[in-house]
Amino acid sequence: MNQLEERRPPEGQDSNTVDRVQEGVQAAGEKALAQVEDQKGKVGETVRNQVDQRTSEVGEQARFLAQALRKTSAELRSDEAAGSQRSSQAVDRAADGLDRLAEYLVDVDARRMLDDVEAFGRRRPWAIALAGATVGLMASRVLKASSQRRYEQSASGSSRPVGVSPTAGPRPGYQPTG
Repeated sequence: MNQLEERRPPEGQDSNTVDRVQEGVQAAGEKALAQVEDQKGKVGETVRNQVDQRTSEVGEQARFLAQALRKTSAELRSDEAAGSQRSSQAVDRAADGLDRLAEYLVDVDARRMLDDVEAFGRRRPWAIALAGATVGLMASRVLKASSQRRYEQSASGSSRPVGVSPTAGPRPGYQPTG
């Protein structure tokens, strides 16, 4: 039993009025919940569309990079230097891998990509943990470097230490002791 059902109508009101108010509140709550669910679906669809679009764009860029690597490999093969053949083979393997990645990114949708990441995480949880730690370490280094740069810029902008007011100094009539 909820609180509204436990209350008695005030003097002069019948129980029909209270019932109508309860039904109105319940209908408004259901309508608001339906609108929230509708918006949630629209936002989810928008995010999926954006992910699909961005992965396709990255896939096309990966294809372009693979083509550039293949050109580099061809130049290395035409070179007569001793290690150029081995380097050419390594560049070809990198271009092949990049082509496979590009094909995957162009063809995949957001839902399948999420499923693939989850499956990979289940098969190799250590790789996910390592990737998370690497991203965290890189983010901390970027933040530290940008923090140092901002500090140096603010300190070089003035000859006074950071945080000291330009009007700071002994107040008038101050006599040091000692």
